[in-house]
Amino acid sequence: TMSFYMIYRITFMNLQATDAVDTLEIKGTLNTISGIVKASYQPPDDSRAVAPYAMPPSGPADVTLHVVSQTELGVSWGKPHHSGGRSIKKYLVEWDKTYKFDSSKVSNENPYNNIPDGPLANSYVVVDTSFQITGLDSRTTYFVRVSAFNLVGYSPAVESNPPFATTSHVTLYKPTLVTLAVSPFEIPNRLLVEWALPSIDINGFTTQPNTCGVSTSHTPNVATHYEIQWDTNPSMREQFLRRYQPSMIRGDSNPMTCCESAKCSIEIGTEVQTITLKSNSENSIAAGSFKVVYVGIQSASVKVVPSTGSNEVVVKAFMGSQTIKPGDYFRIGSSVHMISSLNYPLITLSTKYIGEHAGEEIVAYFNTPPPSCFNAALDNGALDLQQHISQNFDNSPFNEDISVSRSSLGPTTEYHVTFTGPAFSDQTEELFVVSNLDPWFDLSCDELRSGASSKISIDVTTDMDSTSLVPGAAYYVKIAAINSIGIGTFASTSPINEVPRAPSGLAQDCRVYAVPASATSLRVEWRGVSSTHGNEPLSYSVEFYANYALVATHVVTQINEKSLYSIVEEELVASDSYKVVIVPVNDQGSGGPSWFANVDESDGTLSGFYQDYQKRSSYAIPTCDLLSDDCLENGGYFIKARGTPKAPLFSAATYPTASSVPNRFSKNSIHIIIEELSTEMSRGDLVDKFRIEWSNDPTFIERKSHILIGNEFT
Repeated sequence: TMSFYMIYRITFMNLQATDAVDTLEIKGTLNTISGIVKASYQPPDDSRAVAPYAMPPSGPADVTLHVVSQTELGVSWGKPHHSGGRSIKKYLVEWDKTYKFDSSKVSNENPYNNIPDGPLANSYVVVDTSFQITGLDSRTTYFVRVSAFNLVGYSPAVESNPPFATTSHVTLYKPTLVTLAVSPFEIPNRLLVEWALPSIDINGFTTQPNTCGVSTSHTPNVATHYEIQWDTNPSMREQFLRRYQPSMIRGDSNPMTCCESAKCSIEIGTEVQTITLKSNSENSIAAGSFKVVYVGIQSASVKVVPSTGSNEVVVKAFMGSQTIKPGDYFRIGSSVHMISSLNYPLITLSTKYIGEHAGEEIVAYFNTPPPSCFNAALDNGALDLQQHISQNFDNSPFNEDISVSRSSLGPTTEYHVTFTGPAFSDQTEELFVVSNLDPWFDLSCDELRSGASSKISIDVTTDMDSTSLVPGAAYYVKIAAINSIGIGTFASTSPINEVPRAPSGLAQDCRVYAVPASATSLRVEWRGVSSTHGNEPLSYSVEFYANYALVATHVVTQINEKSLYSIVEEELVASDSYKVVIVPVNDQGSGGPSWFANVDESDGTLSGFYQDYQKRSSYAIPTCDLLSDDCLENGGYFIKARGTPKAPLFSAATYPTASSVPNRFSKNSIHIIIEELSTEMSRGDLVDKFRIEWSNDPTFIERKSHILIGNEFT
């Protein structure tokens, strides 16, 4: 129960000095109200007022104490229930290691010097209704109280609830500035997540470390990892939930703080693998060399016929320019073998093939291991391992970049390998280590001959899979900070969900035909894109180039990817040659992804399509119409606009006196003379021959024919 008193002065206007003033009676509905009334005369003035008598305020309401970090506490409160008749100007916050608050009392050792910040030790004067106490001793218990002040004075101090708290590390609140977007590198099955560290805790107190340069004296237990979760269902059901915990380091154990001025980011859906090296003793790694090998669909490929239970595989055809040699590593399905010998077309594997598709022709992959070894004892850094692993890749046909970071804790070192290149947007296999140990027993690294690799354990794990996102599906994503105490509060992204997608793949089976009935038209046909990359085309732009200049564009907006597209472009110039390009358009732009343009043709796997990828669109192949006789295209991508020539003028006469006695027929011969065709009659192309037909039947159902080069025929 809170007790208080108020004094009111009541002025009666227009009274004379001789007027009697009766005693006022105080009445109220509550029996707790009591009062004494005194009356006196004062000279009149022009105002009428009932003025409260000012006094110090009641104490702040709801004083609450919070732990912020190992050296910080936060205290918050509400305004006093009673201001004491004057506005609240400020608050005095006091803290001490004992409930007596001796350290914050005014004394000779701690004088109150009348400055706005109040006493010099263990207290602070503020105008807000919260205060973050910094610079405290770690893992120490403190008591906190708060007083309110108006122009009359301070209220009684109010102890916090709870009355004391111990400074300690705590979990972090939500990351800030969390955004979600499609891949800026136009990779269709990845989404970019960006965020900044938790800048405040759940009560609004600052948790930005001093390294961000925004504030000082703050010592939050910063995040060493973040957990990112995603699902196609906003409920984030556990059975379908995907998660990844990236280690916040770059290079060789360089921490990433994720300040607002330098946000952190990651593309979920990117393959990430960790190679863990652990000393088999309590000491740090002192010896050990090995090779890291990759064999997958990004490697060279070959068509083979395997036999279950046999070491021999029959080679049918190489699918690029690379060939196999002994010592290469060979992947058939999920199994990996080393090639012991080669007697083409037979390959002998180091181990027997145990798998499906026996006797069937299937595609296998092979790769030559790095020629050099990685020495774990030399404290080689992240860049060293990156260069070593990169020897597995040739960036053909598409970029196969990787990045590596390293973290160390005691006798354990972890290398985090991120497969960033677009070549790894499809299935990415797990790296494997080749050493003198089982199963490879490889002695190519000098140190391994002494058995040095037995002194370390090597493990490879997949942290995030390259197929964990499906293009075209909407994903909900959330992220939380992890420190040494545990996982903090999750924050949702903005927007709340996003669809992984990219510019479309290339149009397929693109062909262009001359139109027999029109010398100024071309017909173009194609089928839908090889991959929608998460979003079907909104339209197709068919571009016509003459002398490498764009002269006409035909836009198709009626989209049905299951049907054959066909358009006829008219009003072209007869006899001009055209190159035709089919450009798919979706909401991510025109043509294929930008990384298509950097295609490398050295491996030979995309032979015949490199110009399409470089153009990021499909060139139409000049093709003869099935209804055309003796049609011949010259190869390449140019086609001449032309039609079938008009019927020529000709005369038929007896032979050999046709020139002197025209239009006479002998019993067994006719002489044909064809007049020269005009340009208009030739319809866009030179006439180099004629087909002559004759018959006794006016319907020409049964007829004979002859192909004439020249203009006379008998």
